Amino acid sequence: MGDSSDGDAQATAEASARRSDRTTIEGGATDATTEAMQPGVAPRPGAPGKRSASGAGRAPGKAADSAVPESHHGGTAAMAAQARIGAALATAAGAVWMGLVYKERSELPVGRRRLFSPGSADDVMSGDLKDGDLVLFARNCALYYPCGAAACAATKALTGIEYDHAGVIVRRKGTACVAEATFSGVRLRPFEERVVCSRALNVVVRQLARPLSPEQRTALREAALAAEADGAGSPESPGAWAVAAVTAGPAAAAERAPAALANRLYRAAGLLEEGEAVSLRDAVPAYASRYDADEAAIAGAVVLGQTLWFRDRTST
Repeated sequence: MGDSSDGDAQATAEASARRSDRTTIEGGATDATTEAMQPGVAPRPGAPGKRSASGAGRAPGKAADSAVPESHHGGTAAMAAQARIGAALATAAGAVWMGLVYKERSELPVGRRRLFSPGSADDVMSGDLKDGDLVLFARNCALYYPCGAAACAATKALTGIEYDHAGVIVRRKGTACVAEATFSGVRLRPFEERVVCSRALNVVVRQLARPLSPEQRTALREAALAAEADGAGSPESPGAWAVAAVTAGPAAAAERAPAALANRLYRAAGLLEEGEAVSLRDAVPAYASRYDADEAAIAGAVVLGQTLWFRDRTST
């Protein structure tokens, strides 16, 4: 009996010891976990704290950074370098373009070279010019500065025709001049000088089939001189073109802007009523002949007849 009682007591003591050890271990783990969860408290080395996605015991901020692959950082740097190189190339190309435009414009003819050669075809045809004749220009868009080049190219693309600019013949002190809207305002320049110095690919004159009366010629000239002296801006300036594109749409702006001044002058001469307008698309000659006598009523009382083709302007 005594031996049996001693054995039972010893077994009970061993079981109690094992429970005590297990409680101590679990308590230690719980304390370590609590420490890991507390902000600003670093877990004890070797303590079984909470494990992050990148491993145990690593700070949360560093885990997020190390989770991004190194290839991602390298790809971003490469893209940034490519963007810088592209911007530098675009800037260099723009500078070269503007330099070429400046050089081309600085080499315009001077003195007698601004006039037609006596007896040349251009000189003979210019003698037939009358007030109200419509002048069409097929400009070289590459020979303009960026804003002008953009307006030129947009007009050609949206209208589908090569002519993107128009003027009207107006005689001033006996000299045939071209009244036209430039990017800076309305100007009247001698026809010969305007054509010789032009870098347009082609220049044609669509003559009015019916000459203007003296009253109409006077009204036309007064309207042209008033527009030149007004200085209120040009209907073909990049700003006016942009406004027209926003209010009426790009296609309508391409149709209206190049002939805006011509329509204004024709209304002053009584050839157009309010709401009527000449379109360059309708004014383009149908045949590539030097003299085209076919008449075309394009708007209101504006009837175009003979076409005068001026070519090789800069060779004279």
